[in-house]
Amino acid sequence: MENRNKIFTHKPVLLSEILKFFDLQESDLVLDGTIGLGGHSKKFLEKIPNGKLFGFDLDYEAVKISKKNLSEFKNFEIINQNFSFAPAFLKSKKIKVDKILLDLGVSSMQLDDKNHGFSLQKNSLLDFRMNKNSETPFYEKLKKLELLEIQKILNDFGEITQRFRFSDLQKLAKIIFQEKFNLKQTFDLTNLIDENFKFLSFQKLLLLKTLVFQAFRIWTNDELSSIEKFLNSIDEILNPNGIVAIISFHSLEDRIVKNNFKVLEKEKKYKILTKKPILPTDEEIFKNPRSRSAKLRIIQKK
Repeated sequence: MENRNKIFTHKPVLLSEILKFFDLQESDLVLDGTIGLGGHSKKFLEKIPNGKLFGFDLDYEAVKISKKNLSEFKNFEIINQNFSFAPAFLKSKKIKVDKILLDLGVSSMQLDDKNHGFSLQKNSLLDFRMNKNSETPFYEKLKKLELLEIQKILNDFGEITQRFRFSDLQKLAKIIFQEKFNLKQTFDLTNLIDENFKFLSFQKLLLLKTLVFQAFRIWTNDELSSIEKFLNSIDEILNPNGIVAIISFHSLEDRIVKNNFKVLEKEKKYKILTKKPILPTDEEIFKNPRSRSAKLRIIQKK
């Protein structure tokens, strides 16, 4: 819990930009689909004393901490579910919201918590689940994967061949397949990559390991499908003139958001407010290095 406490002081990413576009009114209804520790939501709640905020997060520990961090407010409800569940939840209550935020990807808290297995630097179970109470950890799922399935996961969700040769992808998938029954700890996987890709520079080797972890994490949590599912349902839960802001941290997420926003605008139902994604300032990156790869896209319903 020590590491989790340190994260309490971390600033939410691109907060001032989101607040400017949201222009929150006192009675607004807000959905924070990835509430995390409640950093964005705290600022939202300060501006909607007569409204209500609905928060979602798949990580049970994050839900507990955000409830504590927001305890000074009474007008919020947090649900321990993936944000893709939010449309069904709101429709069941016949509620439409005025503002929606998704802050995608892995939180600093989850990276610091070795129980998830997201970090290259900490030796822990190769779990990769956002919600430790759901389904099966990655190292168990891996045992059932065939060679070509592993190769496809690595390339679809890690985009390995955009940075490395196709032969590197094949070799990577093969060594993981051959050792899949022996890979249970994060260091089992990182050491395997280190041993078989000694010819790479330190930076390229670090990138390869990062992309492997990214690919397996996204696949384990079905993250991209969740984004698609949610975006396909926003029209049903968003009031006229409502605004949707989405922060992504890698090209796979951003591409889905960008393409879906274009479709909505082409249907003349929405207007894209950010023709190019908003990036964090140098000052924000200095204060919060996690924000470095963030991209913010915003769309408004007509």
